[in-house]
Amino acid sequence: MIFMSRDSYKRSVVKSLTWRVIALLLTIIILYLTTGDAVFSGTVGILINVLKTIVYFIHERIWELVNWGREE
Repeated sequence: MIFMSRDSYKRSVVKSLTWRVIALLLTIIILYLTTGDAVFSGTVGILINVLKTIVYFIHERIWELVNWGREE
């Protein structure tokens, strides 16, 4: 027997936010290890992650217009 459950909206939001924090920290660490400049790494890391979040949102809204793969 397969039991399928769905995440609550709140759980999905928290998972998304924690993933963005992990991605942000990873980006900053990689930048710092390659440049040695903490201010540069933090600034660029934050800018990259804000941009990625905005682009992902636009990507999701565009996919809302696509009917391919939807079932009724």
